[in-house]
Amino acid sequence: MKRFFCALSLVLTASSFTAQAQPAVLPDLSADVQMVQGDKVFGQGKIYMTQAATRMEMTIQGMSQPLINVSRLDRKVMWMLMPNKTYMEQPLPWDHAVVNEVPAGWTQDCGPGEIIDGHPTDKCVIKGTMAGKATSTTIWKAKDLNGIVIRNIGEGNSGMVLKNIVAMPQPANLFEIPAGYQKLDPSAGMSGMMKKRGK
Repeated sequence: MKRFFCALSLVLTASSFTAQAQPAVLPDLSADVQMVQGDKVFGQGKIYMTQAATRMEMTIQGMSQPLINVSRLDRKVMWMLMPNKTYMEQPLPWDHAVVNEVPAGWTQDCGPGEIIDGHPTDKCVIKGTMAGKATSTTIWKAKDLNGIVIRNIGEGNSGMVLKNIVAMPQPANLFEIPAGYQKLDPSAGMSGMMKKRGK
């Protein structure tokens, strides 16, 4: 159970930083995605994008089922879909109508980046405070893909990397809550989620 919540926290943090730095209009694409720490890969899966939404399916080492995260930029919400047909909903804490917006009090310093998997990039360092602690992350935006983030490396040299990007339209149902899923009550907190996972 501890592994599950550690993985959940890592996926949410990486997803939040990456989604927040994306352009206001996303390209239609799919790609392989890896969660990394240094040169080690501890999670891998797929990411899908359409103009105003992203979906990431991530399998973490030691877990039998993937974590699924959907960010709806048009609705300003993020959904985490659980294996037991429940989901958590969180508001996106920024206005995505503003391109590459960072939270109030944060800074973003960009310059030329290297070519990654054939994509020329801009490299940006984002700094701010999270939960009362100073933190920073470095992102690489693909200049030929409307500035989407294809690499995100933060504290502890951990983050997320996109590979094998294929530009093509994606099915709309990938970015919706599947039929039969129940919304978790935020007031139940972690204990409520653990009970549901145990059923």
